[in-house]
Amino acid sequence: MLFFAISAVQAATYNVTISGLTFNPATLNIVAGDVVIWNFAAAQHTVTQTATSNAGDCTKMANGFDSGRMVAPNSFKQTFTTPGKYNYVCSIAAHCAAGMRGSILVSQAGATTGTGTGAAGAGVTHTMQVAPSGALAFAMPTMSVNVGDSITWMFAGKPHTVTQTATNNNGDCAKMTGGFDSGQLTAPAVFTQKFSQIGDVFYVCFIAAHCNAGMRGVVKVLPAGTPLGNNETTGTTKSSAVAKSLSLLALVPLVMM
Repeated sequence: MLFFAISAVQAATYNVTISGLTFNPATLNIVAGDVVIWNFAAAQHTVTQTATSNAGDCTKMANGFDSGRMVAPNSFKQTFTTPGKYNYVCSIAAHCAAGMRGSILVSQAGATTGTGTGAAGAGVTHTMQVAPSGALAFAMPTMSVNVGDSITWMFAGKPHTVTQTATNNNGDCAKMTGGFDSGQLTAPAVFTQKFSQIGDVFYVCFIAAHCNAGMRGVVKVLPAGTPLGNNETTGTTKSSAVAKSLSLLALVPLVMM
């Protein structure tokens, strides 16, 4: 009698902030089974699937997903189970005409979302408190992760943001073009970001007084498999497909006839 070890793969969750006439980020690469949550940060908008990404296509796709009109602080969640490209817009006519659209590329489960020797895989999720005990700081100003890992920032109190910057200079409080941005969130909100490229990633709380007070952090994205012992010694929790309830190994017998 032979045995196979089968582990359940935990889906990742991605957050998209809706602010102004933009979805941030406007494009996502995920794998089948992952979840996307759109967070409405201001005026009324929708998240409406379209059949194409053509600039003039503002019509809801038959049987496509649609949030309906929502305002802050609502959110809309969609699980993507089938590989393919999903296009969507804010279906409010003036917003769609202004180019308020996004897309999600869903790869087969088990595929990677990066390239090269440090390609991003399923990864694990680390957690980080924002402003613990009211401090103008992130609980771990420097965190190391492996490529393919995600960080979930947990907001503990008053409004803050997690906003990517181009540098770690004290005076740099400007959002990096194309960078991630949670928008202003309060407890008990969370914001999750996956890291698919090796290198240093800088971020701040974008609120001017907070950034000027030094509320910033660095994520060091290391090659897959690099030990991350510093995270465990500072109270940061880490979860993965082998660390949560869904990751229990099942021994399945194979009877040879």
